[in-house]
Amino acid sequence: MTAVLFVLCCAACVTVKNAPEDARFLEAQKAFDEGQRLTTAGQYTEAVPHVERALNLREAVLGEMHPEVASCLDLLGRVHWLRGGYADAESLLQRALTIREAALGKSHPDVATSLNNLADIYKRQELYARAEPLYERALAIQEASLGKNHPDVATSLSRLADLYYQQWFLERAGPLDERALTIREAALDKNHPDVAASLSSLAHVYFAQGHDKRAEPLFERALAIREATLGKSHPATASSLNILGNLYFFQGHYELAEPLFERALAIREAALGKDHPDVARSLNSLANFYRKKGLYAQATSLYQRALAIREAALGKNHPEVADSLNDLACLYWAQGLYVQAEPLFERAITILEATHNPALAFPLHNLASLYAKQGLYAQAEPLLQRALAVKEATFGKSHAQVAEALADLASIYEKQGYYERAKPLLQRALAIREAALGKNHPDVARSLNSLAALHEQQGHFTQAEPLLQRALVIQEAALGKTHPYVAQSLHNLASLHEERGDYARAESLFQRALAIRESTLGKNHPDIAQSLNRLARLCLAQQRLSEALSLFERAFSVSEEHLRQEVFGFSEARLASVLHLLRVDEERLYALARAHLDDARVRQLALTAALLRKGRSVEELADTSRIIYRDLGQADHEAFDRLRALRTEFATLSLVGPGKLSPAEYQQRLKALADQSDSLEADLSRRSALLRALHALPSPAEFIDKVATALPSDGALKRFFSTLRADLADQQWPPLPGTQKEAEAIQRLLPQAQLLLGPAATKQALLRLETPGLLHIATHAFFLEDAPTPAATRAVVNASLLDAGPARRPADPLLRSGLVLANALAQGTQPGERRLEDSLVTALELAGMDLWGTQLVVLSACETGRGDVKLGQGVYGLRRALVVAGAETVVTSLWKVDDETTHELMEGYYRKLLAGQGRTSALREAMRELRQKKSHPYYWAPFITIGQDTPLQGLVPHTEAQPAP
Repeated sequence: MTAVLFVLCCAACVTVKNAPEDARFLEAQKAFDEGQRLTTAGQYTEAVPHVERALNLREAVLGEMHPEVASCLDLLGRVHWLRGGYADAESLLQRALTIREAALGKSHPDVATSLNNLADIYKRQELYARAEPLYERALAIQEASLGKNHPDVATSLSRLADLYYQQWFLERAGPLDERALTIREAALDKNHPDVAASLSSLAHVYFAQGHDKRAEPLFERALAIREATLGKSHPATASSLNILGNLYFFQGHYELAEPLFERALAIREAALGKDHPDVARSLNSLANFYRKKGLYAQATSLYQRALAIREAALGKNHPEVADSLNDLACLYWAQGLYVQAEPLFERAITILEATHNPALAFPLHNLASLYAKQGLYAQAEPLLQRALAVKEATFGKSHAQVAEALADLASIYEKQGYYERAKPLLQRALAIREAALGKNHPDVARSLNSLAALHEQQGHFTQAEPLLQRALVIQEAALGKTHPYVAQSLHNLASLHEERGDYARAESLFQRALAIRESTLGKNHPDIAQSLNRLARLCLAQQRLSEALSLFERAFSVSEEHLRQEVFGFSEARLASVLHLLRVDEERLYALARAHLDDARVRQLALTAALLRKGRSVEELADTSRIIYRDLGQADHEAFDRLRALRTEFATLSLVGPGKLSPAEYQQRLKALADQSDSLEADLSRRSALLRALHALPSPAEFIDKVATALPSDGALKRFFSTLRADLADQQWPPLPGTQKEAEAIQRLLPQAQLLLGPAATKQALLRLETPGLLHIATHAFFLEDAPTPAATRAVVNASLLDAGPARRPADPLLRSGLVLANALAQGTQPGERRLEDSLVTALELAGMDLWGTQLVVLSACETGRGDVKLGQGVYGLRRALVVAGAETVVTSLWKVDDETTHELMEGYYRKLLAGQGRTSALREAMRELRQKKSHPYYWAPFITIGQDTPLQGLVPHTEAQPAP
């Protein structure tokens, strides 16, 4: 709502007695009229010399204090304003006001015109306190001198409404805009440009209030009037095009928005020059569109250009600069460039805090979401609560923007296990969206899915199912039955049925989701691998091994192709997804191999995974990209950057989905990006040996076939997969009564903690944890090397491990160390009554957990700090695995610990933590206390800390009505 149609004052028409009959006077009038015509046509640069000529002539003929000189100053000031020259405009308009007050009196209508124009300058610079009294004084003058229904009164009402709108005082802006529109439609032709201005202003208010359906016809009518009366190339027409594009963009009609953004930008560049602030607005709108579609390279250049324009024209601390910073930060975030995004969000917040601008809510919300994405919930929560408060104060408590903040705050609580805090927020967000957007809006489906996920995590399947079904119905009706979002809803519903053991219904839904994804996303999209893997697991659960293997093989091929693409981009987010892909897919195939050692097809697939995936790491992928980059000549660096950008655009467009595109159009766009990148990669491969080698890798399917012909015939492969089972399968684990005492003592100190004892402390329960704030594990641990085991310690009984010889053990130390959880063989249990994989958790599996945001992990077991030493990379074992998984601080042991004294030490440690001591200093003090009772270091000195020493945040040492973290 920034476009303002200026109404020319009538000072040029003031009757001046005894006006000199001078040729210069007539020439001045002719120049003034031409300047006025060009200004109305939006040709501001061309108007300047004509108005300056008129001003010089009138000053020479009439003197510097004549009202007609003031009219020239007023017109020239407004032209400079429209060109972005605020300093020049202010001095000219100030002088015009002074002349008019002196010549016409302080209550003359022309004085009101000068007041309005000067206030516009201040409003554009967001100097609202200076603008408001000028607008109010102008309105009072016009109502007194012209009557309350005069068109000039409507102009003052509209300008004052715009001032309130820019400060988000929507309840004050709306009635003023409605009154201005009523006056103009009664006094002027219904197709007058001023009517268009009022329509646009009122539509802005409706749009900001979340009433886009009320706003849309007003925006469309305003555009039609401006095109008919002002022309299709007028700056006011560009304003209508841009805001209507923004509304279509908000509604998800991207194919309608893009041409409007492009046309508005072209008009503004031609009419205003390429460095005008309104050009920056068009650049930002078009960049938002490119960002949404995943076209990051195009978006970056537009955002950066808009930011440069605004900093130069408005100053580096202007709120519109903050808007550009926020949008550019969002772009970096979308690419996983968190380090680049964070300082931009922070700078935007600083600018908006200084001006008390309600738009502060947006960078606050975005920065909170950025922290939450990284698991930094303690940093995210206060920012999001503050953003919620600002949004409630600005928009009211029932606005869709408030629902967005509520949903994200609930997500933070849910990920920490605070389900009872999350639930009312999700319910409120759902109620707001239903009221504000209608019960069948796609955002309502989002709320339903979130609420269903919360119920499902708590095992409340009966409550989750109707929510998922309703979300599916909404999405099918709003988006069509073949939209990717519909596929995700089907996938969610299928997962619920699988959890309940209803495999037939689950399989039908998984298959339908797969069919939709294949038709809309293509057969090599990462989501296809997700669907294939879930179907394969379902087949396994029903003992349909052959069908499961076919699905696993295809999923592996899709994942491997996707993984190879990742070598061209090494953002934090994308590398994190690669790490997850490596761990989850690989471990699933190894578990399958251990369960079906005699099946040649299983062994073939598992060995393929081992050969392709072993040794690959996040660091390796990033290094490969960097090495290839250095291998290329300087001239090829730009081409390589383009290749990375194309890969990023392709991946992001795949994840965004087709939106309003038809499946055919979506596939065509994906194919165009793939063809461009393949062509560029082939061209670069001719000049890079490394890239040629990577490009020449056989497809995963070919690789599997090649493996089949090279399988060993002497059973070596079978021994490879059975090594860990042979080493530990028949070991028996002594009971640890001290662990229960330890757990119960800690829960007395932290009653909100979730306690899993005995049979409940399973491998599945551990690996399914959703980023706990604090994780304490008291159990047996193992590291595969021979050593005697004292009684009543938390060590593995491993005297027989050397019988098989070290060569039979896995080379990876992350596979030779781990934890022993429920379902292992207790003393007195016969071998073969339990499955090894159900109880042992390797360090490699722990490394795949999501502990980003976990403040402390305590491994209250023996020798958890041990491992293999890798030159230049430290100790490989449990502690490294947990650090890789994201834990801020890890407490581990250096030798076999005594069961009885360990629980006493741990209880003392938590008391110190609750008293506010640091994570390392608290352990040191607890050890000192225990040393007074047990002087030998064996008892008090086995544990060490790795990581941060700052006190824990959010610990509550007394009972609260909150669930366990």
